[in-house]
Amino acid sequence: MPVISFASSKGGAGKTTSAIILGTELAEGASVNMIDADPAQRLLRWSRLSPLPKNLSVMASGGERSIQAEIDDAKTRAAFVLIDLEGSASRLTSFAIAESDLVIIPSGEEQQDADAAIDTLAEIMMESRARRRDIPAAILLARTAAAVKSKLERHIH
Repeated sequence: MPVISFASSKGGAGKTTSAIILGTELAEGASVNMIDADPAQRLLRWSRLSPLPKNLSVMASGGERSIQAEIDDAKTRAAFVLIDLEGSASRLTSFAIAESDLVIIPSGEEQQDADAAIDTLAEIMMESRARRRDIPAAILLARTAAAVKSKLERHIH
């Protein structure tokens, strides 16, 4: 079962929102277990606002000592496991990245967002070397102004 983590060393990058969007979309056709590994527990609070889709469950992580066991357990119960990580580099983040099949790094368009994305990519590369396996990562542009268009977008329009 794929494990997808949302990571950034910067708070407010869009990790929780991105996890919610992907999780609810995946739950349309597959079982999804989401782990809130951020001490602020915004994902868990969101999950209590209204009934969740039937294929979606959300649980709080017990922290760095239990995250790997929580991921292993979640993999036995769902087709997808999504992990919302805290906005800082930590052992918990490293442990979750090490267990991930993909790490999504939400990033805004400001310099500090780009710097945080670079720092997060460096952390993923260190975990890849330590685990002797490739851990794929992708930067997701989030919180960008509609007026800012990439060269590709300008070319398409």
